[in-house]
Amino acid sequence: CQASAKQMTGKLASEHAALTAEIALTTGDYALAREHAEKARRSRDDALKRRGIQALARCAQHRGDLAQATELLASLVERDPKDAAARANYAKALCAQGEFSEALTEAIKGTDESTPIEERFLSHEVAGLANLYLGHAEEVAKHFESLPRLAKEAESLRLLGRAQGLRGMLAQRQGELVAAAELYAEAAKNSLASGASHAAAVFNLNSATVQQRSARYADALDSLQSALRQLGRSSTPFQMAAAHCNRGNLLLSLGELAAAEEEARRALALAETASEPRMHYYAYILLGDIAMRRHSLSDAAKRYRDALELAEDNQLSDGLWARLALQEVQAQSGSGNAKELRERHPGDSAEQSAKSLASHARVLLLLGEMSEGVAEELQALCTQLQEEHDLDLGWQVAVLAARALQALGDETGLRAALARAAEIFQLVVQQTPEAYLAGLRTHPEAQILESLLLEERSERTISS
Repeated sequence: CQASAKQMTGKLASEHAALTAEIALTTGDYALAREHAEKARRSRDDALKRRGIQALARCAQHRGDLAQATELLASLVERDPKDAAARANYAKALCAQGEFSEALTEAIKGTDESTPIEERFLSHEVAGLANLYLGHAEEVAKHFESLPRLAKEAESLRLLGRAQGLRGMLAQRQGELVAAAELYAEAAKNSLASGASHAAAVFNLNSATVQQRSARYADALDSLQSALRQLGRSSTPFQMAAAHCNRGNLLLSLGELAAAEEEARRALALAETASEPRMHYYAYILLGDIAMRRHSLSDAAKRYRDALELAEDNQLSDGLWARLALQEVQAQSGSGNAKELRERHPGDSAEQSAKSLASHARVLLLLGEMSEGVAEELQALCTQLQEEHDLDLGWQVAVLAARALQALGDETGLRAALARAAEIFQLVVQQTPEAYLAGLRTHPEAQILESLLLEERSERTISS
């Protein structure tokens, strides 16, 4: 095959290059795709040249060079404004850069029932994503609901996988974690069946996230293992580092500190090979969290400061996590500025707001300054997390709510809150593999819950 390819010349060689690039993109071999896309772009045939440029734009998107991807796709639209595929991909690139209004305009421009199915699919995908980020919920549902129908019309498992993955993302944002996990699992299965192993890996990573939030830890570990296997040699260091970081966080929540540290070190090594500050940031935070579990406050503070400095130097949007973690370790060690420690950082998303509230509550408890307002917020958040089946954060917030009521001297509220915390934690225990139960019970909030329950039982025994 390789020998015959070398003997090809002219248009036939360009056709071979364009086709090879497109197949390589499907399987996630971006180095091979880029090599052959460059050859196709040099073709004298306009159609083959366009296919080469399109493939190069996909490669640029994959390595995070969104500016070049957008420039390449804009050149295709400029050359032929009627090219529906070029316009839809240009809209997708704009969406990736945060130009949501412009992306929405481009996505729906000139698309009708005569447009080829794959281009219509992509237009609805981009329009749905743009509306999602613009906060137009009804429009998102309308566009995303049309995707499975278009995928079936095209008889494409690859497109069906993408449709299910997008609907999974919407379900996740709406707090429907069980539905999201099912959709991501189907998306991964159909993507893998179509040969789109890289897409399958991404959907497995997403599935692991919602499975962990639902306290389905064994399923989450399986999904992460599948993702790591599917990423293989075709992935970027950033993607592999993200997968190792996610696995490390999951193992940490199960008390597997040595295994979690090993994953953090792997992520850090991969981040260093790619000079990727965002993954450095998350690896530092994971190492800080591990140090906290080992009661090494000075090491944890150093890691969190490194992460925060990295976020500020590189203008990362994720800096909140390092700031919250550093506040907690400073409150615990008594080393922070009291006014700054009391400062609350609400976050930009529902997940950030929830975790920010939990962190703020822990700081107030350490400072001995719990308020009725925060206690009420914790109880309301616990109810919300239960409704969403977010058991992983839910049981921890339930314990925090009980601690808050205890700090306020509300004995009646404390008993009810403890009963709820114990009930939610028991659900988590029932779903956790026996091999991880001992580790789960080493979680600081689990130990506090056990202590509070023993204290309550002792008081009941004395009073009776």
